[in-house]
Amino acid sequence: MISCTLARMRLALSVLCLPLLASTVSAQSVKLVRSVDAPRQGGGFASVLADRYVAPGYPKRMPEGQAVPSELVFPVLDARSGALVEAKLGISKFVKEHDKAFMAGAVITRPKGNKTLEVTFELVHYDPESGHAGLLLHDTRSAKKGVDYRYYYAPWDLKAERIGKPVPLTEPGPAVVHALGATKDTVFCSIERPGADKREVSAVGLDVETGKESWKHDFTAPLRNQQLAGHFYHVADTGFDKLAFVEYSEKAYGPLSPPATGFVIDRKKDGEVTFPVPLSPYGLAFSPDGKELVVASAELAQVARVDLATKKSSAPTKIGKGLQRLALTGKTIFLFFGQGKTIETLSWPALKPKKKLPVAKSIKGSKALDSETSVVLDGGKRIAVADLDGKRIHILDLVD
Repeated sequence: MISCTLARMRLALSVLCLPLLASTVSAQSVKLVRSVDAPRQGGGFASVLADRYVAPGYPKRMPEGQAVPSELVFPVLDARSGALVEAKLGISKFVKEHDKAFMAGAVITRPKGNKTLEVTFELVHYDPESGHAGLLLHDTRSAKKGVDYRYYYAPWDLKAERIGKPVPLTEPGPAVVHALGATKDTVFCSIERPGADKREVSAVGLDVETGKESWKHDFTAPLRNQQLAGHFYHVADTGFDKLAFVEYSEKAYGPLSPPATGFVIDRKKDGEVTFPVPLSPYGLAFSPDGKELVVASAELAQVARVDLATKKSSAPTKIGKGLQRLALTGKTIFLFFGQGKTIETLSWPALKPKKKLPVAKSIKGSKALDSETSVVLDGGKRIAVADLDGKRIHILDLVD
């Protein structure tokens, strides 16, 4: 059985760092715009969809054995207007139309004549303006019956209120799929398949409307023995021209052989660059020009720049302990720490300490922030943060 820690890590991988628009914002303080009651679906890292919508929490999963409801509701926060949008998914209609779409693990069952849907729905794209959204689906029951997971992408037509036919992303067999993010037309995912002595990894682009594969790049990574060692953190630059995959490691594992490695894929050149990475790389971000990668280590409490041409790292800058997330927008790096009350900032490219933003003090009744559900939006002009108890999400403007 997958541990809670591993499940939490896997969610962190695809959404820890977000592609953001370049900006020259140099915030000195924060101003609360709005607080919204938006409880997360059990916890987990937030993601940003269409550079505007914040989807908090874990993928939507129904309790085991529960009869299929008429709909599932995904709470999505519109960070521009401050409104909480309820993206409603018509499950009953979906099951009726695609009852035979799933082939592994009997994802749709009929105990005592009742239909039960045991599948996870992850919202990986949401753009009401274009009328399109996308879902990453995988079964939640097959492992109990000794059947390997199978993953699917399902296009969601918001205007027609219809989910398209799920497109298989993997064949039955050991594999893990992570959503990496999306542009207006393409959803990006990674597919990992373990081999005898290595992992086969595919970065793929899927057409938002059809799920048809439009781009693919394959590479191999070492096969690790420890439970979390080697799991990837992902980040993309603006436009998804470059994608970074960085292996996780920590002191408790001892030295890895070969050492933990980072992979950067250039979609325009269809090539890849590898480089060594530090312990627990919880913070990743591309530089605005895409020539460098910012890599932070939670365990070492430091952040450095990696030149992707020379593969050399700059002298590290010490930061606080407990880093969970990092974002780079223009000339500012934002650092989010676990259960913190402030957001710390560094200058780019000098990596010099700038300002601690007293976010918790700006929010009435907030004692501490949940860094997992904290994201930077609009090129560093606005942030969305959640209370540690996960009951409210707050939108704040960054002001001079």
